[in-house]
Amino acid sequence: MDYLPYVLLAVFLLMSVVQWRVLWLARRQQGREAPDYGRLLSPAQRCADRLLFYFHSPRCGPCRSLAPVVEQLAEAWPNVVKVDVAGDPDLARAFGVRATPAFVLVEKGVIVRVLVGHVSQQRLEHLLAGG
Repeated sequence: MDYLPYVLLAVFLLMSVVQWRVLWLARRQQGREAPDYGRLLSPAQRCADRLLFYFHSPRCGPCRSLAPVVEQLAEAWPNVVKVDVAGDPDLARAFGVRATPAFVLVEKGVIVRVLVGHVSQQRLEHLLAGG
């Protein structure tokens, strides 16, 4: 018998479940109080009510492709905080980040929005602007 179609279907289903779980766990963080992140902030960022945390990894391909976009955003918006999960895994765990790239929007100490994966520059600007 030819088992290849069944093996491929099983692999596809397993990958789908894993991705769904990552997204589900990320969405569960919304509405929760953000962990202590004060040591990461610059003096200008300490005054901001809205912060966008960008969790990335040096070995992550999508993170490397997003690097120029995030750099451009960080220049235009002082409330973008970049966090290398390899250098600060405890903070990533505290925020509930299980995959990179991940964007976490925090307003007044509360996690408002969590986005996992590649996100367009327009959507990030919309989040930063208050949308």
